[in-house]
Amino acid sequence: MLASIVNALYSLVDILYLAHFRSGMEEAGRGALVAGLTVTLPYTIALASFGVLVGAGSSALLSIRLGEGDHEGAEKIVGQTIALKVLFFLVVPLAAFILMEPSLRLFGATDTSIPYATSYLRVILLGSLFLNLGFGMSGLIRAEGKATMSMAMMVTGTVVNMLLDPVFIFGGFGLPWIQIGGRALFIDFGLPQWGIAGAAWATNIAMFASTCMGFVYLCSRRSPVRLRLGRIRIYPKIAARVFAIGLSPALLQIMLCFVQSTFLRGYRRWGGEEADLYLAAVGIIHNVHIFVLVPTASIAMAAQPIIGYNFGAGNTARMMNCLRKTLYATWSCGLAAFLFLMVFAPALTRAFTSDPVVLQKTTWGMRVISAGFWFYGPDFALCSYLQSVGRAKASIVVSLLRQFFFLVPLVWFLPPIIAHFNGHAVDGVWYSQPISDITSSIICLVWLHRIMVGTPNASANLKQGEQP
Repeated sequence: MLASIVNALYSLVDILYLAHFRSGMEEAGRGALVAGLTVTLPYTIALASFGVLVGAGSSALLSIRLGEGDHEGAEKIVGQTIALKVLFFLVVPLAAFILMEPSLRLFGATDTSIPYATSYLRVILLGSLFLNLGFGMSGLIRAEGKATMSMAMMVTGTVVNMLLDPVFIFGGFGLPWIQIGGRALFIDFGLPQWGIAGAAWATNIAMFASTCMGFVYLCSRRSPVRLRLGRIRIYPKIAARVFAIGLSPALLQIMLCFVQSTFLRGYRRWGGEEADLYLAAVGIIHNVHIFVLVPTASIAMAAQPIIGYNFGAGNTARMMNCLRKTLYATWSCGLAAFLFLMVFAPALTRAFTSDPVVLQKTTWGMRVISAGFWFYGPDFALCSYLQSVGRAKASIVVSLLRQFFFLVPLVWFLPPIIAHFNGHAVDGVWYSQPISDITSSIICLVWLHRIMVGTPNASANLKQGEQP
């Protein structure tokens, strides 16, 4: 769970500082800066799909080669991962630079938010090599069984990002929007204020630090599979296996990009003159929700090896008992997240903004969207089970059920219906999230019930005294 929290902190800290940044052109449009950062989300998800294509396949194949005792094959995979990451860095960012503005408009950017989005992405693309290498090597190290080292890389990057954000954004260190005794909690270094571009530079340097840690470890004797210069090349047969394995999660990333862009375009279309304010609110809500839902996702991930082990051992009783406990635990965490946000939404929002309009929209939107959180249990539990027993395609269907099959149509068709009743079409975009959450969770709950009832000998074995 710590690793998940660390990843969530990356973007949470960025938006926390940027939401309070005020300088010159940043006042030109209320909410435009944070809206600009928000609309880069689908763009970065699309770029990440190329990293997932290589990273997911390489990590899985590396684990297989280590299990087979094929040390030479494992070294080839590590070397090829580096080669493919460098190759993608030479091709993908160039295309991304050329297509940047039309892509951002496709993803929901407004005329006032595009300058901030492009300022951020231009810098991020320059450092995309370190971004890809850092996450890629973290996955390889985790596949070696060195989860602590993999987590240390992520923690290092997050800490560096947190330390550099105020320096590059505000030109000093501290929290300049907090006043104690009439003085800001901030040390001004007199450096230039780079705003959103500064956040991007902080991210790049943080990922460079993580990448350096990964290189040092993989080249050292501590690594079971050392990175050797002579192995850094592309092996066509191995690359084909890597792409075959990584294709499904990469396509899932692309589908997620489509869903996110549809959601953001809904706010741009129906938000009217306040579109930037709605996009800024969504950016804040998205980051808070990721952080709050970490315990739910972590429980589901932790259950996978237990379910998988008992599935492989043929112990259906223990497997079903673990699935039930996973369902109850994820359901409880989702309910706790819902209650927490209902109570503390105003306080959480005030940590990000003092703008009364953004404050009102963010607080209201946070409560509306979180209304579906206490139904999240079945989704997480079912995905965990299907992945554990090797039903990857079914797991992908469940992952897409909530966002693709329900959320996208609702964002398209619900706003005009809502406008007919209260005159505020944009409310339909807000309502689409909890409606899709609840609908998909009911389907997942029925699916789980059929699995539990249809699994042979599960109930009988438990009655005979089997314990998980």
